[in-house]
Amino acid sequence: MKRRYRFHPGDYALGENEQFYTEMAARGWLLERRGAWLSRFRRGEPARLRYRVELSCPGVFDESSELPEEQRSLYEACGWRFVSRGGLVNVFCAPEGSGAPEFYSDPRQQADTLKALRRNYLLGWLPFLLLAALQLAMGASLFGGVGSALGRWAVSLRLAWVTETALVAALTLFLLRELVALLCGQVRTGLLYRRLRRGIPLDHAPGRQQRLYRAIRGVLLAGCAAFACLAAVQWAAGRPAPLPQTPQRPYLLLGDLGHRGERTALPVKGGESTLSHTRSLQAEQWQTREFLREGEQSPWLYQQVYLLGSEKEARALLPLLLAEAPFARDPSAFAAVQAPGFDEAYCAGFECAARRGNTVYFITYSDLIDHPEQEEALWQALAQREAAWREG
Repeated sequence: MKRRYRFHPGDYALGENEQFYTEMAARGWLLERRGAWLSRFRRGEPARLRYRVELSCPGVFDESSELPEEQRSLYEACGWRFVSRGGLVNVFCAPEGSGAPEFYSDPRQQADTLKALRRNYLLGWLPFLLLAALQLAMGASLFGGVGSALGRWAVSLRLAWVTETALVAALTLFLLRELVALLCGQVRTGLLYRRLRRGIPLDHAPGRQQRLYRAIRGVLLAGCAAFACLAAVQWAAGRPAPLPQTPQRPYLLLGDLGHRGERTALPVKGGESTLSHTRSLQAEQWQTREFLREGEQSPWLYQQVYLLGSEKEARALLPLLLAEAPFARDPSAFAAVQAPGFDEAYCAGFECAARRGNTVYFITYSDLIDHPEQEEALWQALAQREAAWREG
């Protein structure tokens, strides 16, 4: 393998970056390019090199963050070779024992180069604050108030944790990693700035205890990648497939409710009769949609079935589904009903939800709009299907 990629320390860790590149060169991996997160190395002969990092310090409105050409030329004239630049970080190297002088004899001068880096970490909080404000504003406009928006957001997050556990975990770990990087960068840059201003020189070979952050960042990123891969596998496995004519799992078909028409497709995207089956880390899920042409009528049925690990988890999931009902829009609109064979059941218009043990059902059925008496037939058919599934 002629090239290798490695995560490098953060921009604020000047000494750690220098030590990292020096150690890689001693093992025969020479820095070729520094990116945002990764550094690329090429295979070569082990070399004893000194690496030094110089930060660019552009103004607030400067478009270019490159090191001034005259400064770079001065360093090269003193024996330093420019290697790569990534953001504000400029990396130079020189053979050990070459006599190339340090960039700064006075640490107070080097402290001035941290201004742009400190500003970047401070401005890095803006995306987090803007995203939070945008979510609140959108929620308030959709649901009528900040309190209501927060409530809806909390319900959606809890429901997503059950149905899309791996994806939520991946996003959470990614945001946590970025938050840790932002906090650590701001704190460490501030501490380094104060040390340099007091005349304490930069440590070009810091102790291993300062590498703890790299380990934390690596663990968070590895966890994020693992959960993201799991979420991708779940998404690929759960892509909608044609709905079978005979149910093999605990979901209803319109035929179970007495309909004998032919399946049709609505003239809209996603108007086919489909079944999707997924497994999250919390639940096994089936989602169906079915459309029939029955004379002059066009009955349809949407259904979600969740098989959870315990009855406690199922009891917690049911109110979340009621809160997220697409038509009722308010869990208080659901009235408790008697449904033989189920531990609890609720209805509102043509939406129904029920639970038996660790299995939860949410059904939207067109015939309940004009024929509410069909509700009893629905519960009977669902109880029969559920019993047949458990016995099978």
